[in-house]
Amino acid sequence: MTLITPLLDEEIPELAAFINECWRTTYGGFIHASFLAGLTAAEQSMRLRGQRDRGQVGVLARSDDGELVGVVTYGPTHLEVLGDAGEIGKLYVHAPLIGTGLGHRLLTIAEDALTAMGYSRIGLDVFTANQRAVDFYHAHGYVTVGRKIDHIEGHDYPLDIMAKDMPSLGSTETSSTGHTARSQRLHVPDTVDVVAH
Repeated sequence: MTLITPLLDEEIPELAAFINECWRTTYGGFIHASFLAGLTAAEQSMRLRGQRDRGQVGVLARSDDGELVGVVTYGPTHLEVLGDAGEIGKLYVHAPLIGTGLGHRLLTIAEDALTAMGYSRIGLDVFTANQRAVDFYHAHGYVTVGRKIDHIEGHDYPLDIMAKDMPSLGSTETSSTGHTARSQRLHVPDTVDVVAH
């Protein structure tokens, strides 16, 4: 089983190291190697705390032995093009668990929480070169609504800005992937058993 719990402040350093490792694993083919090699948990922790100060919250996924295997953060958007939307800030799954449904479950938790917070539209940005992630979000009903460029250590990296309109509370809707939105959306519970291995 995978246990999902709210992100606590004391877990931020561990999460920072996890995100940095996910960046190295996922983005090694298209982000400059010296930048990836220089990622530090201290800098990532500072970014995570800044996002939390701007209203981003999150949940962690842990294996039975307590290993951190996934995360999703969400809250108000920082993407001006999306206006007053909710945002998926970060969604990472430990590489061996990609394709197990954990990413889907984390995304669903964030979407449910954002909808319960009153957001009718959810957005995110994703590196255009990260085709697996772009395809994942497309499969979950997100469409590209714009693009931006991230400038990292003298290199330019295009990102797709994606968005999805959410059904209002109390309604049901079936997406193009066959997923049915719940008729009632709830905030994240204290703990949730998610995936049996």
